[in-house]
Amino acid sequence: MHTIRRFVLLTGLLFTTVATQAQTWFEVGIKGGPATTLLMNGNLFDDVAYNHRLTPTYFAAGKIGINFGPHNGIAFHGGMTKMRQQFENFYEVRSFDERSIEGNLYDIGMLYHRTKESGYFEVGPRISLVKNPSLRNDGGTPIDISNNVYDSYFAMDLGFGAFLIGNDQLTLMTGFRFSYGIAPFAETESFIAPENAVYASDKSVHVLTAMFCLELNYSLGYLVKRGCGQRTALISF
Repeated sequence: MHTIRRFVLLTGLLFTTVATQAQTWFEVGIKGGPATTLLMNGNLFDDVAYNHRLTPTYFAAGKIGINFGPHNGIAFHGGMTKMRQQFENFYEVRSFDERSIEGNLYDIGMLYHRTKESGYFEVGPRISLVKNPSLRNDGGTPIDISNNVYDSYFAMDLGFGAFLIGNDQLTLMTGFRFSYGIAPFAETESFIAPENAVYASDKSVHVLTAMFCLELNYSLGYLVKRGCGQRTALISF
């Protein structure tokens, strides 16, 4: 948590400095697309009789961006990712063949982004709130696992992509974003593993999310200084 706080403070100081030297303009955007979530745990990865399955899911989000000059900016974003991870059980003695862990992640974050003529790069922290986590065996009735997971966790986002079409006011971008939970989603994998799985010790579970993003941005306006001593004003396009 201290690492996240230091990152936020340093990012804020950086852009306070940049904002005093560059034209500032604003934008809003919506984004979404397919995704996949992967529950990271050493015991589960080493268990050859219990395998992760690549599980498709999706995400959707909105953002408010503040840009300092043509290349640097920050964006505050919020949205929802549908978490879904399936496992295949190959133990000889088993009570289920397939297990699915599901839930909703409500994400709130801040991204630094660096843009050039052809593309962009972004990085920053987020917090994910975990809602309605459940376990389902062989497509049966979902079982509430709220007592087995944390209510929230901190993560870091990393993304990159390219501009597709647009102009100075409206742009469509596409790219990839990866989010890794620095803090654990769950303290132990015991509720995820089969009942007859035996591991040397428990290990924490972290969430890795990979997203293919389509993002539509609209520029609202910019702040300029009209002259020495005059106040800064918002000018709409």
